[in-house]
Amino acid sequence: MKKITYIILTVCLLTGCTKGNFDWAGMWNGQSPYTNVRFDHSMEYNQTHPFKTIPVSQNNYRIYVCTDTHIDSTNRNLTKFVNLYHHDPNCPIAIHLGDMVNADGNYPKMIEAWYADDRTDKSKWDTLFPVVGNHDIYYGQWTEYRKYFGTATYWFDTQGPSGEKLDLFIVFDSSNGTLQTKQMKWLKNVLQTKSKEGYRHIIAVTHTNLFFPYSAHGSGANAGFALEETYEIADLLAKNKIEMYWCGHEHARELYKFNGIEFITVSTLQDPVSPAYYMVVEMGENISYHFEKI
Repeated sequence: MKKITYIILTVCLLTGCTKGNFDWAGMWNGQSPYTNVRFDHSMEYNQTHPFKTIPVSQNNYRIYVCTDTHIDSTNRNLTKFVNLYHHDPNCPIAIHLGDMVNADGNYPKMIEAWYADDRTDKSKWDTLFPVVGNHDIYYGQWTEYRKYFGTATYWFDTQGPSGEKLDLFIVFDSSNGTLQTKQMKWLKNVLQTKSKEGYRHIIAVTHTNLFFPYSAHGSGANAGFALEETYEIADLLAKNKIEMYWCGHEHARELYKFNGIEFITVSTLQDPVSPAYYMVVEMGENISYHFEKI
């Protein structure tokens, strides 16, 4: 049995399994610091970089959401996504739900697409919000992630034309399939505090599907949440007025409701997957969404 396992792993490594969603080499070699350490780094960054409030010109606005671009040799789909968002006058915000890069050495190619624009106005560069995924921290790449984005645990909100609070987006790091103790405490505090501030909608934003089976992608950095942690997080979100939970990781679309929360898993935007999709969310008194081919 062990011999068969070794053969399978060797074949995967030699035939390109490391180029897909199952990056075996990344899972077992050179992984980044674990969740609590990344959380400390994020809080250090947050102390000198205030959370962003995005002013919007009208109460009804649009958000573009993509995930799992796994940038490697090409970045066509992400470049198209960025330009679509930049040129939509009613879209002040875009979100990438993680696994931006595929493996070691691909951050420059991702950044090239991230800042793709053919306009002279670069004001939207700072309103494309990142989420860290498991592939983004493989091979010790947390150092690269910090270099470009600084934090993986934060929130941002929107402000209406009259200065009123509109919507809150809470971003947290699930790239190891766990929040661990420090981040869980932070999330509880943010939810309990911010849920009382009169926001129209509150949305949880992360990479890993909360109900994704723990063993579905192996273990460690590629795993889903343990069942006990799933229960704890789901209960916490439901008690604190969370309406939606946006995530990626699975490379397939999933839509379901639990405890009054709408859980949306967005499918991959990876090259050369066809068709590849992103999500367009219409924010107003009610929230609606649909999926567009890139």
